[in-house]
Amino acid sequence: YYTMRFIKGERTLATAIEEAKEAPIEERLRLLEPFLKVCDTLSYAHAKGVIHRDLKPDNIVLGEFGEVVVIDWGLAKIQDRDDVAHERWQDRIQEYREATDLRTVASAMGTPGYMAPEAAKGQAEKMDAKSDVYSLGAILFQILTGRLPFEFRTFGELIQQVLQADPPQAVDVAEGVPEALSELCVRCLARDPDERPASAEDVARAVREWQAQSAVDREVEGFLRDAKTALDTAEGLDGAAMLRQVDRAVAAIGQVRTRRPESQRAASCEQRAEALRETGIRARERGARRQSLVRTGLAALLLLVVGAAVAVGLVEAAGQEEARERTRADLGERNARTQLRRARALALASNSTVALERDAQSALLLAREALR
Repeated sequence: YYTMRFIKGERTLATAIEEAKEAPIEERLRLLEPFLKVCDTLSYAHAKGVIHRDLKPDNIVLGEFGEVVVIDWGLAKIQDRDDVAHERWQDRIQEYREATDLRTVASAMGTPGYMAPEAAKGQAEKMDAKSDVYSLGAILFQILTGRLPFEFRTFGELIQQVLQADPPQAVDVAEGVPEALSELCVRCLARDPDERPASAEDVARAVREWQAQSAVDREVEGFLRDAKTALDTAEGLDGAAMLRQVDRAVAAIGQVRTRRPESQRAASCEQRAEALRETGIRARERGARRQSLVRTGLAALLLLVVGAAVAVGLVEAAGQEEARERTRADLGERNARTQLRRARALALASNSTVALERDAQSALLLAREALR
């Protein structure tokens, strides 16, 4: 008995590509993750000397939880061993040649659109890991564009295009395809195996490098947007408020410079920020001078007000002192009058007493005279 792993579900990479065919490029690029897992699978197989030879999206199953399984290894070739699938492979190639419309052929070794030129020509002895790399290039092209590199109906049409025409650029077929991935497809689909990437591992590395660079590019775009927004805002402000926005822009530009030192857009933003900084500094200086003048004027006004208040206080104090002097003078005059009246009263009293004494003495003399 021969047992194989049971894979739950019916979704393949072929169905996923078909579903995303009309979607935006961002949606199709999500299929790079299962594609990378296929590359890793082939890297392992090639390291063990196994060539798949029938790689196509229909033979790549996608699990429910992100699993990716490459199936149908029945036509695989083990290097340095007898090719037990050689006759079956030749029979399928003959089936392709005889078919009037390949769309009616349900299966064959390396469905024609994914077959390397050496496979299409029937040169089984020349098929190696780079033949699988060609198939990876065709799958990647289909992920990016939604179609195969070459369009055909008969095997003869395919052979003619594969052997005579250069593979198209994916960027020319579908809008938004990254240039680096388009170039990778061209290299994988090269007629000469020596011009293809050396291994599936190299293909995966190129895709992952693009992903890393793409992540950096997205960050750079975000920082450049922040810088532009800050500079646009700064132009509508003045002085310190303008400089705060310029500082915000400069910080964003610094992040861009860290990731893309040669960025021309960052350089342009720097020039604009520097010009706005100069404008902001001059405006701030003018504002500082105005504030200084205002503060000086306020200080002078305050001194004037204080001086006036002091003068008013002195005048009031002088008036109060004068009033007190008048009061004291009035009191002195009243006291003098009172003393004068008292003195007069005492004088009168004294005169009365003298008169009485004199009268008393006169009366005593008269009494004496009478007694005689």
